[in-house]
Amino acid sequence: MTKSDKTNKISIRNRLSISQSTHDFAVLKAIKYFFKAGYLSPKAEDINSVDLAKLSQDNSFYYNSMPETFIPFFDKYPLYSRKQLDYQDFLKFYQLKKNKAHLTDTGFKIMDNLCRNMNSGRDNIEKSKRK
Repeated sequence: MTKSDKTNKISIRNRLSISQSTHDFAVLKAIKYFFKAGYLSPKAEDINSVDLAKLSQDNSFYYNSMPETFIPFFDKYPLYSRKQLDYQDFLKFYQLKKNKAHLTDTGFKIMDNLCRNMNSGRDNIEKSKRK
């Protein structure tokens, strides 16, 4: 969930994002090809040699905003890491959005909480529990 400073509107989206060091750009291209959806940043045309990869930013990204293309894969092949918890939260968020829960105050708060607790937010929760 992101909020625009200019329009004060909130954008709610379900998106898979994978980053790799730019020298591993071919891995991201293979993932995009496998799911037959999504896009790469920087674009594949921008990096067509090792020399260009070295000159580009440190990380490249694969983005996929069509959950129906990757949910079956992650349901069949669960992640054996902490990322599985993020995926489970992602599924909850996806179902809430699908059911238009974000249009209610309660649903929006639940979705906002899910977002805040994923990825680095989960790190912050775990650190505070250890103290």
